[in-house]
Amino acid sequence: MSTDATPPQRCANCQLPVEPSDVVYCSVCGQPHHAACWNVIGHCATPGCPGIQAIRAQTPGSAMPPPPPIIGTSGAYYTGMSRVFEVGLSPAFTIGWEAFSRYMAVGIVAILLYLVISFAIGFIVGLPSSIMEMALVDYGPLVQFATNIGSNLIMGFIEPPLIGGLVIVALNMLTDNNPSVGDFFAGFRRYWPLVGAYWLLLLVNIVAFIPFFICLAYVLLGLHWEPAYGTLPPEGAIALLVISALLSTVLYCYLLIRWAFVYFLVIEGDGVLDAFRNSALLTDGLRLRLFGISFVLGLVAGLGLLVCCVPVIFTGAFALCAFASQYLALRYQRLRPAGV
Repeated sequence: MSTDATPPQRCANCQLPVEPSDVVYCSVCGQPHHAACWNVIGHCATPGCPGIQAIRAQTPGSAMPPPPPIIGTSGAYYTGMSRVFEVGLSPAFTIGWEAFSRYMAVGIVAILLYLVISFAIGFIVGLPSSIMEMALVDYGPLVQFATNIGSNLIMGFIEPPLIGGLVIVALNMLTDNNPSVGDFFAGFRRYWPLVGAYWLLLLVNIVAFIPFFICLAYVLLGLHWEPAYGTLPPEGAIALLVISALLSTVLYCYLLIRWAFVYFLVIEGDGVLDAFRNSALLTDGLRLRLFGISFVLGLVAGLGLLVCCVPVIFTGAFALCAFASQYLALRYQRLRPAGV
């Protein structure tokens, strides 16, 4: 005797049956969890799965998990969200404001935590240089350079999970996934992939300015060793530096937009190299448009700095939600399975 009854799914955490009205799925592996179980542990209970984002069932009353990803080793895609995500400046403002106004306190506190922790760490790692300056001790440029490099290295291992925490908060706000201030610290669960992405992005940024550095070195060498290298008239040297700076800036902006969603993809479970590849796929053909959206959102976030810096916790939280909405729009449009 055949039956169409679907066997009940079991929670990956407690192994008990889950009701359709109380199920969430890991955005990485798609395993079902009780909503309460997920809220307690804060991540996927499947051994070896890095998922820290939960999504609801595709339709109310359905306990079927979301379709599997079609790219990457651990990509995710969102279904059943209360908002329709679209690419564009107007949708970004509309959806970003809706999420920000609904969870304003969470977004503001997350931005405040990021600023306070970053400032505190920056102050602590900068103490050696400050002490040397107050003591009027001159240890020479090499020591000063080594101290600055050391400070930047330390920040390079602390800031990435904080950025990841902001990404998690924004995604949870946009997907109505019970966002909380505690989500800000969930970035540490993806610590090493986030650190790897941070340093690779930094290397890319440095590479983008190689044309400018080459031209700068040529001009400086011409000034110091004129017989060997020749020299440029002042107007020519300035023009060369301006052109190379513009070229490097354009290259930097292109790479910045090409890999704008690397942190989002790492948080979703992609490895570092997968995140770079998938971010390039997400932004392909839309980079100029995304640059315009990012530029406007950057201006909005920067407005807070012009008024005693305090409003930046408001404008920054809103801009983060608006930018994250563009990631979700492209994630659904370009990475969802065919026919869904």
